[in-house]
Amino acid sequence: MVNVIHPTPVVKVAKALLLAILLTLVLYALVGYGGDFFLDALAVIWGLAILACLSAFVSVTFTTLEIGDDDLVFKRGVLAVKTVLVPYDKVTNTRYTQSLVDRLFGVGRLDVETAGQLAFMMPAVRYDDVKGIMQNVSGSGANK
Repeated sequence: MVNVIHPTPVVKVAKALLLAILLTLVLYALVGYGGDFFLDALAVIWGLAILACLSAFVSVTFTTLEIGDDDLVFKRGVLAVKTVLVPYDKVTNTRYTQSLVDRLFGVGRLDVETAGQLAFMMPAVRYDDVKGIMQNVSGSGANK
C-alpha cells in the first residue's frame, strides 16, 4: 500500500502575511516623513505577499512523498521534476525537527539520510503523516 503525502503551505503563507503586515505598519509609521510613496509601496508589499502565498500553494502541489512498504519516493518540481527513490534498508537516519512557528501550526521538517548524506528534506509536514516512516526505518535497523 502506498501512502502519498504533501507538505502543508500554512507556514509559508503565515510568514508571508505576517511580514506584509509588519512592513505595512512600518510604512504607516513613516508616512509622515514622505507620504507620497505610501500607496505605491503598500501595493508592492501586498503584491509580493500574494505572490509568495501563491508560490507556497504551487510548490506544495508539486512536492510529494510516497511511502511504500519497502521504499520512499520523493518528487519535487514544476517543470523539471527531481525524483529520489530511497529503500528503507538504505536509510541510516531520520530526523523530525520543528521551529517555534512550525510548532504553532503542528508541522515540522523531515530529513532522511542515507550513508551520511541527506537523501531529501521535506518541510511543513505533520508528524502523524511521517510517523510510519519513522517506524519502518527503526524496524529495518536504522536509527531514529
